[in-house]
Amino acid sequence: CFDFAFMAWWSVAALFVVFLPGILVASQVYKTAAALYVAMYLPMLFLAIVFYIKLLVNLRRMNAGQPGPWKERARAMTAPNVPPFGARNQTWSNVGVSQPPREYSSMQPDGSTALLATELSSARI
Repeated sequence: CFDFAFMAWWSVAALFVVFLPGILVASQVYKTAAALYVAMYLPMLFLAIVFYIKLLVNLRRMNAGQPGPWKERARAMTAPNVPPFGARNQTWSNVGVSQPPREYSSMQPDGSTALLATELSSARI
């Protein structure tokens, strides 16, 4: 959870500790395409295991309320005294072109409205 430094260090470690030795063994000892295929995916398996363990540790720390990279990110994302959406207190419902109020007094018994023809003519469609 936002622990990118940890991920970067372990990715470099996987390159030198898992990938390079795996490629050397596959190309010098086994000399098959299958061995190269396995050596190519070994670092991903290694990183998946390492990141899974770190995720479990981070989840325990989060639940315990301990500090970590997730706290720094949460602090950076909260800005005090700033309107939630815009300077004019806009909301998602009033952004963009304002729509004229619709009048539904001409509702037909089948549920359709007679406004469709007038809306199309006013929109010049």
